[in-house]
Amino acid sequence: MDRIICLVGESGSGKSTIAEELSKKDYNYIESYTTRRQRYEGEKGHIFVDYETYIESTITVEDKANIIAYTYFDGNHYWASREQYRNRGNSIYIVDPVGVHELKQEVKDAEIITIYLNADEQIRYNRMCKRKYGEENIYDETIYSRIKHDKNAFKVIECDYVVDSNRNLEEVLSDVENIIGYMNKK
Repeated sequence: MDRIICLVGESGSGKSTIAEELSKKDYNYIESYTTRRQRYEGEKGHIFVDYETYIESTITVEDKANIIAYTYFDGNHYWASREQYRNRGNSIYIVDPVGVHELKQEVKDAEIITIYLNADEQIRYNRMCKRKYGEENIYDETIYSRIKHDKNAFKVIECDYVVDSNRNLEEVLSDVENIIGYMNKK
C-alpha cells in the first residue's frame, strides 16, 4: 500500500529542507501545484502554474476528482493530484493542517501519516531571513506576516508524531527517518 507522509509545520520549521533530503534518498517528493509566485529563484516544493492553467486543469469532473489536499491561502490555490503518490511507496508531502484534514477525507487508497515539525518562532524567523537574505535578524514585514498567519493556522494540528525541529538538520532528519522506518515495520 502507498503511504503519504505529511510534513506539517509553520513557515521556517524545516519542512522543505527535510523533504529535499528525503528525496535524495529516493523517497517520492510530492510537490504541490500552486498559483502563487515563487518567493525566490529555484524555490522547490511547488510546481508553479498561472491561474489560467489552474482553471483549465480543473474543468472536468474527472480532473476535480483527481485533486487532493486543495487549499486556498492568501489569494492562491494549492493542490496535489492522485498520480503524484499512486504506486510510489512512501511519498513525502508538505501540507498545512487544512490539507491534512482533506487528505484524510479524500484519500482511501494510501495510508496518511502526519509528522509535525515544531520549531520556536525566533528560530523560524531567522531561518526565513537566512533563506531570503543570506543572514539572520533582518526586519522583513512579509516574514512577520507569515509568522502571524501561522499562529492562527496552526492552533490545532492533527498529527501522528511531533519532531523538535529546533535542532540541526541531521538530528531532525534522523528522527523523521526513524519514524518512517518504524511505520515500514508495522
